[in-house]
Amino acid sequence: MRRRPAALSAVIRLAVLATPLLLPASLRAQEVMNMGSVVWRMRGALVADQKTANDMGWTGVTIGFTGQADTKTRWFGAVHAELFGGDTYDAWSYVNNVSHYTPTFTIVGPPDMAAKLLAMPNGTRVALEGVLDPRARNLMLDVVKQLPAGGGGS
Repeated sequence: MRRRPAALSAVIRLAVLATPLLLPASLRAQEVMNMGSVVWRMRGALVADQKTANDMGWTGVTIGFTGQADTKTRWFGAVHAELFGGDTYDAWSYVNNVSHYTPTFTIVGPPDMAAKLLAMPNGTRVALEGVLDPRARNLMLDVVKQLPAGGGGS
């Protein structure tokens, strides 16, 4: 049996290890879409419109609220998103995959936290945490925390 040259073996090992990193973001986002509910964290700022949301954050998303008129949404300039365990890559891949929906996320409760988020004025920096159903884009809040002003929303 003939042995492969060491350089060829190293190239093959590198290719195998790098393959998951080279998967298109849409395929990795599809993995999140196929998960059950996940712990979700997102930070950014509530703003008046899409342009401001896109300029302020990494991307602009809309937040809708159950029990409100379909037209009642808030623009959010997202600057940070992560899944449970700190996975920011899959979180951003997911946001990229769903950001064209209006609303991007629907807050389904609890009512007191949804009301708190809905009542915050534009320009408020906020951290959101909760459980996300990726397929329905429904977010059950656990934390709505106003952040100190400054720093571009991060």
